[in-house]
Amino acid sequence: MHVLLAVQTFSNNATDAIEYCMNDLKLPEFQGAEAEVKFCRLMNDIFDILNTRNFLSKNTYNKPIKQNNKDLILQFMNQRIVYIDKIQCIEPKSNNVVTFKLLL
Repeated sequence: MHVLLAVQTFSNNATDAIEYCMNDLKLPEFQGAEAEVKFCRLMNDIFDILNTRNFLSKNTYNKPIKQNNKDLILQFMNQRIVYIDKIQCIEPKSNNVVTFKLLL
């Protein structure tokens, strides 16, 4: 499996597409996907922090961790760890499909 392809699932572009289907097109399959949108954006932000290389980026979370931003980034990551820790498996299904309860 290529990590880049897997990570693209959580990209802001994919999340924007879900929101578009939910809010603009009002497709029934996407109604109630607010928690999934939040989760995907959260994962995108985590991958951005972990994959930073540009010291000149204007986005705080796209810069490498340095002494002057480490507290902000650690707080950011701790908030996301708490959120991920609260995700619960609510209904195991057959064929390796699992439904998760995502909190808003």
